Amino acid sequence: MVGLFYAVISLVALAFGFMYPTCLSNACVQLSGVFGRSWFLWGALFYALAAALCLKNVQRKRYVIAFLAGGATLHTALIAYSYVVYGSICPVCWKFAVLGIMLPIVYLWMPYAGAITQKIWVPARVLPVVMVAILVINPIAGIGESSMTRVTDRGDVKAFDQDKEHIITVSTAKGQVIKLNISQKPVLFFAVWCPHCDDALREIAALPRHERPDIVVTYLEAGDHAKVPGKLAKNGLGGERYYLSESPPQWLNLVPTIAVWRNSKLELNEGGYDD
Repeated sequence: MVGLFYAVISLVALAFGFMYPTCLSNACVQLSGVFGRSWFLWGALFYALAAALCLKNVQRKRYVIAFLAGGATLHTALIAYSYVVYGSICPVCWKFAVLGIMLPIVYLWMPYAGAITQKIWVPARVLPVVMVAILVINPIAGIGESSMTRVTDRGDVKAFDQDKEHIITVSTAKGQVIKLNISQKPVLFFAVWCPHCDDALREIAALPRHERPDIVVTYLEAGDHAKVPGKLAKNGLGGERYYLSESPPQWLNLVPTIAVWRNSKLELNEGGYDD
């Protein structure tokens, strides 16, 4: 029954939201959600609504098909966009997308002929209400900060006012220019020539992948581009995605520095050599 499948997927999406507050890849680095809510929470709400609609309208309804197809199309478009921009796809998101494409087809061609009992229909109606409440409360916010706090609370911490720039322009290893939003994900700045940066990189490598900050190489010198992969690999971050900053932010003075958006302010944990 398609409606029950949607209900199960809704709960699975919610569980992933608690386990992985941020995207498991760099695919969502610029847009990790909407209105400060994780994509997993929005997905859980969509699947809950889909479950309720399918269980209420077991005989095919055009508006139900349109709703299901619209959600699947939007999800697929977001994944395609992230792949074009970043060259990576979240290993969880694409699986949800495949199910999101298959289930409307099943609903269209294999409608359920039996009756829906109250034991199924009532919980299906309650599920979207629960998901809306969770979306409003947003309990996922702040989950996963413990490990990052352990790293960022070391050294001298500087806080800036809200109007301080927290969106930085960087480039990928292939030269594509993109923007990173520190309010959505912390950023570690380091330099290839900096020996103290090795300690910071090793601490980042010890974190779960979904809790790691974006890695930005800055204060570049001649030949540094080719040395970056080796420095990352030496410190346990082999194959990790990184970005380059030829012109570091004006507020960056030291490396290594971890920039975090906390309590509506930009905080810098500084340590290392002054450039």
